[in-house]
Amino acid sequence: MKKLSTDPLTPAEWSVMKIVWQLGEGASREVHAALQKQYGWANTTVKTLLGKLVQKGFLSVTQDGNRYIYSATESSMGLTTKAADVFLEKSMDDEVGQLLCYMVNKVDLSTEDIEELESVLKQYKKRKGGES
Repeated sequence: MKKLSTDPLTPAEWSVMKIVWQLGEGASREVHAALQKQYGWANTTVKTLLGKLVQKGFLSVTQDGNRYIYSATESSMGLTTKAADVFLEKSMDDEVGQLLCYMVNKVDLSTEDIEELESVLKQYKKRKGGES
């Protein structure tokens, strides 16, 4: 198994990964059909992106007759977490809190997500020596 690249994914590569994660695994024609419908991409574009993702170690490929079946080597959350780590490392330390607030306000959170965030913040506050 290839080691995952430290190179960031391009926006196009993220689009391909999202389709593969949704499918669980898929033949290049299935991935192409989804991306062609969404973005109008040509089959050659999708095959090029699939090949790059295999080279980078983000996708694995197996041959089934004349079909190539692609599957992700890492979960969506795992790869997103790594991307977030890289992003946070590049951020200014004094702006991380503002960045987190921005992100919270940018997305729709479920009740469970909000409760988990509250729990994380409560534990963080305890570790920092603040009030509970």
